[in-house]
Amino acid sequence: MIHEPLPGLFLVSLNLPREGFGGFIGAWVLRREGATVLVDPGPRATVPELLSQLAELGIQHLDALLLTHVHIDHAGGAGLVAARYPEARVVCHPKGIPHLADPAKLWAGSLQVLGELARAYGEIAAVPAERLEWGTDLQFGGLRVQTLETPGHAAHHVCFRAEELLFVGEAAGIRQAAPGGLYARPAAPPPFLYEEFRASLQRAAGAGAQGLCFGHGGYAPDARETFRAALEQLDLWVACVEECIRAGAQDVSEAAFRRLLDADPIFARHRELPPDVQARERYFFGNTIQGMRKDAERRLGAE
Repeated sequence: MIHEPLPGLFLVSLNLPREGFGGFIGAWVLRREGATVLVDPGPRATVPELLSQLAELGIQHLDALLLTHVHIDHAGGAGLVAARYPEARVVCHPKGIPHLADPAKLWAGSLQVLGELARAYGEIAAVPAERLEWGTDLQFGGLRVQTLETPGHAAHHVCFRAEELLFVGEAAGIRQAAPGGLYARPAAPPPFLYEEFRASLQRAAGAGAQGLCFGHGGYAPDARETFRAALEQLDLWVACVEECIRAGAQDVSEAAFRRLLDADPIFARHRELPPDVQARERYFFGNTIQGMRKDAERRLGAE
């Protein structure tokens, strides 16, 4: 499915053949100033669907393939898309370049962390090393793209600023429509550092963009309010995890889940999600709390 929230901005919704993952992943296409760029092509398993949707948009040429980070659900299919569009410049953080040129270690790590979900995403396709590049101020035709290092979600995570837009990957979490409004949560898997994550959010908020393009959750037209809510939610979740640890909770994840359903009105809409989406979110919630717990234990131990 293709959605055009703004002229020249297209969200290609990708459907992983797994319960709860229909439309969870989104690839972005920006066609402005005589240039066409694709942001985060998604995993290998959805590349055929992506290429079909790009053909539907009439895209025969790509100026750039921009990767906010090299996690399997965002960049696992980059090698196949790069092969289809050999003229495209492939841009990612320097820390991610060796992992895409030789993804064996990245694939092994994905299998270790995600297990069967990694297999559903598909094995990571390599990008030829000579195709990979990095830059902080890039030009594609008449389109200027600036890169902003935002290592909160991952050490190799960046945001891309193009005109009034900021492509945020998972820097500001994930979003999902629910019957009662917007559901959202932080995306903070281990290794997680609270100070770095918060600083990355503030750095992205300071970019001055008007609208945000999420890797999971579509388009947010009010960047200032979206970042305010994301920072507030981050602080609440970190404080909640610390409280659970101080209270001696045997299962911090379960204790935090119950507390946040009551304390966080945005996360509370988890109850309204379809059962398969609830299951998906419960899984990723555990990853985020694991990251926050380890960081909280480090900070509390230093007191």
